[in-house]
Amino acid sequence: MSVRTGRKLAISGEMIRQYAWLSGDDNPIHMSQQAAENEGFQAPVAHGILTMGLIGEMAAEGLSITSYEMRFFKPVHQGDNLEILVEAQRNGGTLYKVAARNQDGQVVVKGKMVLDGNAGETAGPIPGEPSSA
Repeated sequence: MSVRTGRKLAISGEMIRQYAWLSGDDNPIHMSQQAAENEGFQAPVAHGILTMGLIGEMAAEGLSITSYEMRFFKPVHQGDNLEILVEAQRNGGTLYKVAARNQDGQVVVKGKMVLDGNAGETAGPIPGEPSSA
């Protein structure tokens, strides 16, 4: 199995503001330091779909994502620096295990994705995680 590490992703306030504008999700925990702190967060929280999309884009490196399943373990905050980890799970490189760690080494997101031209295939459940069925 091949593993790629070292891809870095810095979560900026500008990314969060742009996503809030595009999505219409301007919940104060995403937009305001004070509101985030009032809810127990250390800084504004990045939208989950924003985080998932950015990680997927970096992990796929320009290939098409045909199936994608992610699980969030910790909030991703404005100012976090994520390291993206990608591991090929199948010969031919169609199924990938993906994870992101924050600057403290904590896993914040992990999951699986299927890349390029495998439209009938799905990522399936994340190993070791309870199934949603």
